[in-house]
This record gives sequence, C-alpha cells and structure tokens, in this order.
Amino acid sequence: MEHPTLAGFFAQLSETWSQQRRLIADHINIWQRSGDELEDAEKVNNNTSFFDEHRMEMIRMVIEPRLDDIYIATYPRSGTTWLQMILYQMMTRGEMSFTHISEVIPFFDRALLSRTNFPALPSPRVFKTHLSFQNISTVAGRYIYVARSGKDVLTSYYHFHKSHYGFDRGLGEFFEDFVAGRVQYGSWFDHVSEWRKHASHAGTLFLLYEDLVNNLESCIRLIANFCEFVIPEAKYPIILERCSFRFMKEYESKFDHAVEVAWEEGKAVAKQPTTGAFLRQGRVGNWTEHLTDDQSKRFDELALSHFLSNDSYLARLL
Repeated sequence: MEHPTLAGFFAQLSETWSQQRRLIADHINIWQRSGDELEDAEKVNNNTSFFDEHRMEMIRMVIEPRLDDIYIATYPRSGTTWLQMILYQMMTRGEMSFTHISEVIPFFDRALLSRTNFPALPSPRVFKTHLSFQNISTVAGRYIYVARSGKDVLTSYYHFHKSHYGFDRGLGEFFEDFVAGRVQYGSWFDHVSEWRKHASHAGTLFLLYEDLVNNLESCIRLIANFCEFVIPEAKYPIILERCSFRFMKEYESKFDHAVEVAWEEGKAVAKQPTTGAFLRQGRVGNWTEHLTDDQSKRFDELALSHFLSNDSYLARLL
C-alpha cells in the first residue's frame, strides 16, 4: 500500500562521521514508502528522537559551542534566510563575496555535513536552526526566534517542496500533511507554541515575521540591542537596503538551499536546477490566494487549540 506523505524527508542519518557526511537527505524521494517504512519515517520526524543526545554531542564536538554564540531559530520558511542576512550585515562590512550564506552563518542542524571550519569563525558566531526549543536550548548562547503566520508558512513550504524536492501532489494533500505534523521538523503549532512559552527567558528574543515586513528598521534596532551590537547610525540605511527583498533577490543563488547542498558536497555551486524560486515573494498574506475558507477555518481552530487563548501576540499569526 502506498503512502503519499512528506514525513520521511529527513532520511535516517547513520551514526558514523563518514556516513553522516555522504548522506544528503534532500535528494531522497519518500512518497512510495511501505507501511513499515512510513512508521519509521514518522519516528524520524520527531525532533526529540532524530536529534538525540548522541547526535547533539557529535555536533557539539564539531562546533565547540561558545557562550556568546547567537542562534537564529525558526520553523522553516519563516524568515530564516532574511535573519541570516540581517545579522551578517550588522556584524560585517556586508560584502557579498561568500558562495552561500551558510559559509558565514552556518546551519547548526547540518553541521555534520558542513565544510565550515567552525572553530576558526570569529566571535560572536551566528548559527541558524530549525530545531525545537527542547532540542536546541541545551546549547549555551542567545536565541532569536522568528514566528510567521502559519498559513503563510504552509503556503511557502508547499511551493518550496514543489520547487526543491520535486513534490508533485496538490496543495490539499500537503495541507493535510502539514497540519498533522508529517513534514520535516514536525508540527508548526508545537514548534511555535513551545518557543513562545520560553520567550521570556533571559537570552531569548521572540519576533514576528510580520513586524519585520512592516517595520524592518525598528526590528533591526531591537536585534542590535539584544545582541549588544554597537552600530553607527550611518550604517542603518545600508543594512536596510541590503536586507531588502529586491537586493537579496539579485543574489538569490547565495541563499538558495540547492546551492547550499551542492557546496556541502563540494560540487560546482552555480545555480542548481530547480523548478521555482527559493526567495518567492517575501510578503504577508499570500495564503489567501491558495487556501480555501474551510482550510483556513480548520487551521485557525488547530492553532487556537495549541496556543494560549489570551496570547494576543500569537493571535496575530492567524
């Protein structure tokens, strides 16, 4: 019996260093799994089991965490790349000479695949991660979490799966997988609500993607204050320009996930063949052009069952 699902996009990673390096889970097609394989894939989909203490310890050994490390934490398609660019522009002269943004702001979750010399990176280092609070909070550092409207995340994630993973089914099927948490990194509802519960912890800054869109300069100043960066006033207009969607779109290959995977594998890093853009629109409310009224209502009901009923901040994500 066939099980069309996205649950197995995280392929089983072996426990040896050499095998970890060779396995590129992004290229594995998992929509034709048998019942037993589907059950295994759903186990892998659980962040806690996938990022167990053994694997986290391997990453720690490679990264050698520092107390002043900064982590950009998000659920996928929630402004992660944008925050990488913002932090990069704030901390450097802003040259676009890197091959891929992960060279200068690495992907923590893929550290065992990376070619980056982590100990050689100057402090404070910045990493991005999609891990849950439960998984990543055991690593010392500061955390900037960005949440985005779940329906916009769903829509963007659907297009990403079509353009970069070859997903050939409709939005209706993807919707069912997404709301059930049968996608890479599991439930959006759980991910956001767990991070929100710890938003008041020292060393954690909780932001909304929508605020970045509507008032980028205010958010950048908030991030600078949180990270204790001293940024000359004359630099803010430059940061704002280089973190605009238009500017980043001009350098899209330096942010594209397909290029990141090629760079990890040591392959030529010219723009990799995909069927769509990595940076799509960068705006709020695109879900209204894709989801039905029934899907929207159902999504909101699920969100309210996960979020605190009196949390007006998270209510803005509906």
